[in-house]
Amino acid sequence: MLTWASKRQLAYLFLVVGTIIVVSAYPIYRSFIYHEASCFDSERNQDEEGVDCGGSCKAVCSFRVAPLLVDWSRFFKVNDGTYDLAAYIENRNFSAGLERIGYKFELYDNGSSLLASQKGSIFVNPGEQFVVYEPNIKVGNAIPTRVFFEFDKDPQWVKGTPTQQTLSVKSRALTDPYGSPHLQATIVNDSIDTLSNVNISAIVYDSSKNAIAASETTLDAIGKGEEKNIFFSWPAPLISRPAIGSCTAPTDTMLVFDRSGSMESDGK
Repeated sequence: MLTWASKRQLAYLFLVVGTIIVVSAYPIYRSFIYHEASCFDSERNQDEEGVDCGGSCKAVCSFRVAPLLVDWSRFFKVNDGTYDLAAYIENRNFSAGLERIGYKFELYDNGSSLLASQKGSIFVNPGEQFVVYEPNIKVGNAIPTRVFFEFDKDPQWVKGTPTQQTLSVKSRALTDPYGSPHLQATIVNDSIDTLSNVNISAIVYDSSKNAIAASETTLDAIGKGEEKNIFFSWPAPLISRPAIGSCTAPTDTMLVFDRSGSMESDGK
């Protein structure tokens, strides 16, 4: 039978051994078993509204956002066998955007045969309206009759705020839409910074507000407070000449700015 002193020594031994085991096992537990809650652990924890989204996470839960709205998609003839493709998009979420989302155009003939497919990717800012534009799509001798446009499924939305518009249109004029159409516009940089690589899309509408032409140009740079003229042209008439005495405005135009991460529109 153990004496009281032996029992005490044995208790001390167990305490020392137990302490050594706990101290030795803790780093292993921290490294391989325990995972601190985060926005990338594939679990719903912290203040998240879903798995790794909402709350303090950068990602926005899919049930909190409206899908991108495709107002229209069109193809525009450049010449025989060559077409431009465009789609006008609205992001109805004013606190969420996309760092990247893929898209696809498909062009079909009257017999539903696929003539051409064009893929790409873009960013989307919160609350913006923008144009997706793909020029010079070749279809050979085929005649397209419809275009299909869609975005990739399940995009990864992130928190954001609407961008402030810093480019404005001082003037614009479409000339000779019945012959050799040209669109000239004056762009003003209202910001305090020089803006570079500014892509500008032009959309022309008929009197029924249907898009009938699209084009794109790029400004290498526009300084703060600076004005610059931009030009667009098309190789063929956009519309037929109206009947004599007609008072209906034949066309309208819209310019959409994409300045390396911030798209803004000015249209009437």
